[in-house]
Amino acid sequence: MELANLYEKLFEKFDKNRYSLIEDDSNQYFLDHLGTLQRELNFTFPESFIVFVKTIGLGYFRNNHSDEIVTYSYKDLILFNIGEDRFPELEDYIVFGQDEGSYLYLFDPRNKLQKGKNAIFRNTMDGLTDEDMEFLAKDMSEFFALLANDKKLNRKRLKDEEGFDNSLKYDGSSAEIEMTPHLADQMEQIQKYIDSMDKKKYRISEKKQALDYIQTLEEQHEIKYPASYLAVLKNYQAGSFGNDHLRIIFLDRDSLFEYNVKKRKPLFKKFIVIAMTTKSEHIFLDPQDKLGKGENAIFRIKVNAKKIDQAFYLAKDFAALFEMLANNVKPNDIPL
Repeated sequence: MELANLYEKLFEKFDKNRYSLIEDDSNQYFLDHLGTLQRELNFTFPESFIVFVKTIGLGYFRNNHSDEIVTYSYKDLILFNIGEDRFPELEDYIVFGQDEGSYLYLFDPRNKLQKGKNAIFRNTMDGLTDEDMEFLAKDMSEFFALLANDKKLNRKRLKDEEGFDNSLKYDGSSAEIEMTPHLADQMEQIQKYIDSMDKKKYRISEKKQALDYIQTLEEQHEIKYPASYLAVLKNYQAGSFGNDHLRIIFLDRDSLFEYNVKKRKPLFKKFIVIAMTTKSEHIFLDPQDKLGKGENAIFRIKVNAKKIDQAFYLAKDFAALFEMLANNVKPNDIPL
């Protein structure tokens, strides 16, 4: 069957609540400027994706198993691949979409992962290593067929985190959290803020719990993890939370180790990276009050930042952070 006809047949299987097409000129702009875009990115888009844009168009598509994708416009393709919000760890791939949580969708035009140049993968913003990649389909038509036929997408990573398992060992008990009256009150406030949020703005993750490994993390990181963070981690694990201006994805167990021990940047020696944003930023804590905003303060910084004074003060503590998200407040954009 001709590829365009196949896409049309598959599209007929989508209920109206499982897709939303972009109604502006984004599709035509992408097609008209495809040559320029490919030269800018230094990559060629798979033919199956180009035919998809011609036949169906860019937009939002999902199944009924919490798998979804928003395909990027020309502007976003530039922004997230070579622009200000690019992911340096993904320079060998084309990031062409994301979901409303933490997943990025990618093409592998250099066949780095040995699944073919048209293959589609996804990765979480809190991971971004090759071993964290999840292989989804051999090309765009197979990927679209999975969504159209309401099939659950693969969630198995290409290979296990061997470095994590060999270096970070379960210490035999969950981290003890000193639940002071102040901290208990703060957690109660956080839950109220989350309860007031639109359910589309947050997701509680089922990823690997990190509390059982905190003691070893602290020893290898040589820093004490704050009780307030451990309490948030216990209640919400590696969840994602956001408003119209900012979306935060808390790091799971493997990624905490990756960013804070295994591949820690010198920049973060005295800080704790706890999350990523969908705008290619790290969220970090300053438990030793090196930046003078308090030992519970929370900051954000671009992943390609060279100095810590390029960070932005985000909130005085977790309760203030969740209040900001719940009330749709735009974060501070003035660097330290």
